[in-house]
Amino acid sequence: KFLIMKKFSIFLFLFALGEINVHGATHNVPPGHSIQAAINGASTGDNLIIWQGVYDEDLVISGKALTLRPLNDGEVQVRSVTANNAGGIVRLSNLRVMTDVNATKSSLHLFKCYILGDVTVADAVDDANNDLQSVILQTTIREHLTCRAKRSWICYNTIRNSYLEGDTEVTGNEFHGRGGGGIGIDVNGTATHALIRNNQIHQHGLGAGGTTVTEECIGIRVNGGAKADIINNVIYECYLHQRNGSDSGMGIFVKSTTGTTIMGNALWKCYVNGQSGNSGDVCVSAPFANVILKYNLMGTSTFSAGIVRGGVINYESLTLPHNAAAFDNNGQPTANYVGSNAGPPDARYNDHDGTRNDIGLHGGHGYLPDGRTTDKPIPIQLSTTPAFVPIGGTVTIESTGATVK
Repeated sequence: KFLIMKKFSIFLFLFALGEINVHGATHNVPPGHSIQAAINGASTGDNLIIWQGVYDEDLVISGKALTLRPLNDGEVQVRSVTANNAGGIVRLSNLRVMTDVNATKSSLHLFKCYILGDVTVADAVDDANNDLQSVILQTTIREHLTCRAKRSWICYNTIRNSYLEGDTEVTGNEFHGRGGGGIGIDVNGTATHALIRNNQIHQHGLGAGGTTVTEECIGIRVNGGAKADIINNVIYECYLHQRNGSDSGMGIFVKSTTGTTIMGNALWKCYVNGQSGNSGDVCVSAPFANVILKYNLMGTSTFSAGIVRGGVINYESLTLPHNAAAFDNNGQPTANYVGSNAGPPDARYNDHDGTRNDIGLHGGHGYLPDGRTTDKPIPIQLSTTPAFVPIGGTVTIESTGATVK
């Protein structure tokens, strides 16, 4: 006989507890002083505590792993931050950055930051071939996130769009395209395995006029032989309106994969209008091979050609009424929502209350309902895939930075 138990690993991001590089020296940066001068005088493992103010500086952290955070949660503004060959983790907490944050050959942690430009984690390994990691938590990235870290956790943020490689968890975010086209979550490469769950991905559309586009206006794209588990997301208003293009206007586009599962998602208003023959214009486009598409809720618009294409088989999914929405812009189900208890029936996907998975944002139990607002420590990786354990067997719990009781 066998007993189904849950084997899981927990990694806690401890900025919320103030437990950041506690073994390093602390450097205070008062108003009127230079943050860059403090960086130059610091050593790996040190903490820079910055007094509230506007610092008109482009910060460069080279060859050292530092933590930068405000004093007493004050407002600190800088122009940009660049990390080069840090030899460890560069941690930025509660900073306002007016342009970009770039990490080259460096691991990067962002916590409760506001980035007006792009964020780039450029590499999977450093010059010594050590794996790099990225944690982006409760942060706003107004423009584009590029993350090639070997391992990354991207959780409970607001981001415009993203390009991801490596082993990555993407949980509880809002990817808001602001009507600028692009791709909400773009996962790529044979070394990539993405867990994408409980995200709101919307308004990656383009209006009339402008240039011809290719592979834009897409909620999620899987490409380059990547693997992805796409579970309990809502994707809507990914459209190409009165503009020429190809492979555009789709909720999910699986272009090339060695294994992708799409379950428990709600998709609607993903379409092309004003152009015939576009190979997109659908909620899900995916090949027959290597893709499982089950237990989703999908709907057409006035303009869309249909629900699925590309050869994928659509099993046991629900159809949203024509031109209807499943959720409002606040992520709440609309009246007479039909996705309750209609997601994947396997117990590992059950909701927090133990009932069958609800299709959409609030389905499953691998996310925190208040993850975007809580000040408590956040589990940034919870893999609750059931393991079949013999009675009398053991379950291993791995923890980083947490006390196991």
